[in-house]
Amino acid sequence: MNRMAVASLCLIYLLLLAACHVSKSENGKVNLPSQSIAITPPENTPISESPLGGATMTGGAVVNLTEEENGGKVSLIVNDTLQIQLVGNPTTGFTWDVENLDTGHLEQIGTPLFKPDNNLTGASGQFTLTFKALGAGVVVLRLIYHRAFEKNVPPQRIFEITVNIQD
Repeated sequence: MNRMAVASLCLIYLLLLAACHVSKSENGKVNLPSQSIAITPPENTPISESPLGGATMTGGAVVNLTEEENGGKVSLIVNDTLQIQLVGNPTTGFTWDVENLDTGHLEQIGTPLFKPDNNLTGASGQFTLTFKALGAGVVVLRLIYHRAFEKNVPPQRIFEITVNIQD
């Protein structure tokens, strides 16, 4: 079974599992399960572990970084996934974006995801940007926290990391 099919089956499984555990409270609001659900991939799916991250079904490790690693270096192997969590608040118009991406070495996966710290309107939280290592080399990944609609205004914050990708 190819990786795309495995990923699709896992997603369908998650959706079905979530649907089975959803209930409504007396006030009509949806209650989601409060505990984590462990998911085991189908047999013969290659999985690798990383001391810095978790397992992945793509054959590469997941490496997680935060603002504490700003200005530092990280080593990856081709097919590893790099996830960077950065504090921000999109309700103020700010977002984290890639300033320059060396697409020969890194590929951005999806768009930045935002998870608020709490349920209050306007709450700040964590942006997560995800990248996949494509080819060997050393690149500088620079992320900027800015308002995309404000042209010719310097970014409010910068996150920069040197990425060393090996075969």
